[in-house]
Amino acid sequence: MLPLDVATKRLISWADTWQLELAADKCTVCRIENSHWQITWDRSTPVYKINDCILKYTNYVRDLGVIVDCNLKFEQHISIVVHKAHTRANLILKCFNSHNRVLLTKAFCTYVRPLLEYCTSVWSPQYNYLIDKIERVQRHFTKRMQGLKNKTYTERLKLTGLQSLERRRLNYDLILTYKILFGVVDLQANDFFQYASYSSTRGHRFKLYKNNTSVRVRSSFLASGF
Repeated sequence: MLPLDVATKRLISWADTWQLELAADKCTVCRIENSHWQITWDRSTPVYKINDCILKYTNYVRDLGVIVDCNLKFEQHISIVVHKAHTRANLILKCFNSHNRVLLTKAFCTYVRPLLEYCTSVWSPQYNYLIDKIERVQRHFTKRMQGLKNKTYTERLKLTGLQSLERRRLNYDLILTYKILFGVVDLQANDFFQYASYSSTRGHRFKLYKNNTSVRVRSSFLASGF
């Protein structure tokens, strides 16, 4: 990865070449670190500029609808999408006159679940409290369906034909991994994964090697080989 000052110069040069004006006052610097980092100013803090405008530091940044924070926990992003999903799920139960289980399930899958599954391969959490926070949306919705109040969550999933949201996120990760490895998407597999060097008489040649990492969040990445 390029140093930020070099990347900034290249960005300015690219914008000048294509005659695009940068909104420097809307640009910020988000510093990604292993530990929980708070914004502090001292003489050692580097200063970055775009067209003589000093960039402000921030603990998070929004990129294509995903809020990336400075410690890569995506806690703020998850809180926002969970709140929106709860609100929309409650509106469905309140506004629909029908208590038909099939109809309510389709409404949930159409209007609520996409909020919780947009770009999950980027922000899918590894912490249990965040996993439970997301799953709670579907737990509450299915529990309020007619005849399912006294059923366990596992029983409610079977009766509605739903999968747990955690299981669906795992499926999305596996599908994306397959698409990268077999060239279905315009991404280079070598940029994300490293193949295992050992050979075996069983299995296939697409076994992936996972490097040891000293940072927990790095070990939980989709592309955890690097």
